[in-house]
Amino acid sequence: MKKIIKIIAPILLVFVAVGCGNQDYVVPSTYSDAGFYSTYGKGDNKTAVYGSYETFQDVSQGAIYHTWEIEEGNEFLKGPIPQGAKTYDHLIANPGQTKTEEKTINVLFKKGNITSKVKMFNVFNEPVTFRRGPASIYANNPGGDVVAVLQTEGQWAGKYVLEIDIIVDVYDLVVPDLSISQNGTIIDHKQVGAFIDLKAGEKLEFKDLSALVPNTSRPTGRTWKITNIATGAVIVSSQLEIASIIFKKLGTFSATLTASRAATENVPGSSTIYEIPIQFRVGPSDQPFVQAGSIKTLVDGTIQLPLSADIEPGFADQKSFFTVKVNGISFPINSVTQNATNESILDIKVIGKLYPADVVTISYAAGSIKSSDERNLVAFTDKAVVNYDLNFLGTAAGGFEDVFGATWVASNNNSGTISYSTEQKLTGSSSIKAVAQGVERARFQSSGNGTSKVFNLVAGTTYTIRYSRFVKSGGSVSGDKIFLIYPQVQINGPSSTYNAADNDQWKTYEIDYVPTSDAAGQSFYIQLNPGAGTVYYDNFYIAVKSVRP
Repeated sequence: MKKIIKIIAPILLVFVAVGCGNQDYVVPSTYSDAGFYSTYGKGDNKTAVYGSYETFQDVSQGAIYHTWEIEEGNEFLKGPIPQGAKTYDHLIANPGQTKTEEKTINVLFKKGNITSKVKMFNVFNEPVTFRRGPASIYANNPGGDVVAVLQTEGQWAGKYVLEIDIIVDVYDLVVPDLSISQNGTIIDHKQVGAFIDLKAGEKLEFKDLSALVPNTSRPTGRTWKITNIATGAVIVSSQLEIASIIFKKLGTFSATLTASRAATENVPGSSTIYEIPIQFRVGPSDQPFVQAGSIKTLVDGTIQLPLSADIEPGFADQKSFFTVKVNGISFPINSVTQNATNESILDIKVIGKLYPADVVTISYAAGSIKSSDERNLVAFTDKAVVNYDLNFLGTAAGGFEDVFGATWVASNNNSGTISYSTEQKLTGSSSIKAVAQGVERARFQSSGNGTSKVFNLVAGTTYTIRYSRFVKSGGSVSGDKIFLIYPQVQINGPSSTYNAADNDQWKTYEIDYVPTSDAAGQSFYIQLNPGAGTVYYDNFYIAVKSVRP
């Protein structure tokens, strides 16, 4: 409910309170002055949303004439305004009216506009200044004093006219807009009763265009939902601005886009659901049902086998059709099940433990596993399995695939140049590049702002440390030192001295390290020896040593 403070103080006190801005206010002897109250209080950032109202009251003294004026499209409301009202159209005083001589007004904002104006117009017999401080950080808060202007002609000749524009940033309704494309071709999605015909496994690209709608709603997020019309089940949900959605199941589907604006301290949240008129009809695929994607193990040893389409649930026991080899030896299989959250993945458990250093392969002979559109899974032989291997640095940070400064940073005592580079890399798209000139020492470490920047070590435990290095020929730098720095201990030993025969190629080094005491908050520190040179590093790795006993 909007509230406005009743003016009950003596005139002198009122205008000390109203004195607009940060400057001291001197009460004129004639008591003529300009001021207003509003439901915004003293706030500089005046915002509203479509369909809401705000109250303004002129508390000027000595004015011989006064009006409030609002922009066309907004409305004046008559009071009293019921508490908890959800709409206010029935309270519009005179539809279309934009000017009134009332001292107190309730303004219903019916039009989005970043610079919506509410104008206070007053006429005085003597000079008046409306005092306010400088403009704040908010674009809709004009700053500086406003001085009444002496009129030399017209209705108010010889009088002083004061006009104050109160700027309100009005947020419009959120309006969803989107595009749908297939293989780069935009599809007309607005035909009611029409269908997009797809085959199982085909995908469409859904792009949220709501932020481009020419209004002032300023949406901040969205949700896509794909629903099976027959069952009412939501089969896909995504918050991505551009969602690439694969239709894996047979049937007819509808889609919605909910465009939304997150709530802030001054602006309430808002959302609008758009039901996409066209529907999506999915039939059987004419492509083979195959293993697709990287096969990997989880921390508990489960082998996750991704397939090219959703699996028909309820298949019979398939253990006899799979072969898992560990270091060339077949391991017995305990179970083959469909993943609980992703219907296109098989979870396979073997009897026995898998270690990171193991070489694991998996094969499938033609069993009775089918896709949801009745295609038989194609047999395959000796596909590689990527073992779960917990790099304490994380895969992205260890491989310099994150953002420079997040984990890896130049050290405080660095006198060279440290940066991520795509010039040389062993794997991925980048490595870290250390450049030194003259007697400089390039230094960097893994102690930036990333969540994987530090790791803990336990006394007596054997850890495998591995990294790769590329030394560019032509430099004079003779070697490097790689430390764990809490406490500081050099861990690269003989590999610290560069060998000219190893220049201009990637070399990988592996060290076993056993700390003599627990170390919390440990990180890497790399220092080039004095001398000019360029050295690249990639794939830093540290984990508990884990090999089959």
